[in-house]
Amino acid sequence: MTDMNRENIYFSHDANAMSDPKCMLLIEQLGMEGYGMFWGLVEMLRQQPEYKMSLLLIPALANRFKVSESKLKTVVSGYGLFVIENDEFFFSRSLRERMELMEYKKIQRSIAGKKAISARWSKKKALPSPSNASEKLEDDTNVIRTYNERNTNSYQRKEIELSTTNVVSNSCISYSNKDSSNDKDSLEDKERGNFEKSESSDSSKSKAKAFSPPSIFEIESYCRERNNGIDAEWFHDFYQSKNWMVGKSKMKDWKASVRTWERRMKNEKKQQSGSSQYEEL
Repeated sequence: MTDMNRENIYFSHDANAMSDPKCMLLIEQLGMEGYGMFWGLVEMLRQQPEYKMSLLLIPALANRFKVSESKLKTVVSGYGLFVIENDEFFFSRSLRERMELMEYKKIQRSIAGKKAISARWSKKKALPSPSNASEKLEDDTNVIRTYNERNTNSYQRKEIELSTTNVVSNSCISYSNKDSSNDKDSLEDKERGNFEKSESSDSSKSKAKAFSPPSIFEIESYCRERNNGIDAEWFHDFYQSKNWMVGKSKMKDWKASVRTWERRMKNEKKQQSGSSQYEEL
């Protein structure tokens, strides 16, 4: 039997109903037969609309219960277990109250069930439909594809930039090496030129250092040219005796020494009369 069918025939039954004073009196007077008739009537009322029956049905009910009609009427109207309505119907107040509570609970369960169903449908509506889900998946796929393409393009651009940078860098290195080579060649040329110049200078210096003592004739000719009155032979003998040293240094320019003697003689003539003494400067 399903729960739905059970609800259509079910009613609650107190386990201590026999202890109710009305039932106790019923049992006292009519025995368990009377108590049985009471519950038989309650079961019949449970199946009726509005949980009530016509008083005209008592003879038929008595025949069904296999009891006398008078005993059944006594159970219905003699102990206050049933309510007589307009002398036409009878019903059990206790049964109605219990059934009303049962109906209320049933309605509450129905409302709760509808709310649960509504909540589930709301969740289903919130979820994308298969077509929308497919569209969303396609959109997500497009987004991922676009992202991948963007990253690929970015990576390719980076590779191109890196390649270009390497080419430029290599070109710069090559150009720099070329410049370095040119600079090196230029530096070598410069150093070679400086070396040659230095050699030339050294050669000139060597020539300057390689002093050649003048002859008396050369000294005399130079003194005559300057008209300084210096005795060429005396000049020659004086420095020849000193190995052509001026002080502690080797003479470099004998003509300069002649001019020095010339100035010295002029100064001494001014300061002294008739006496000349030549000393090395």
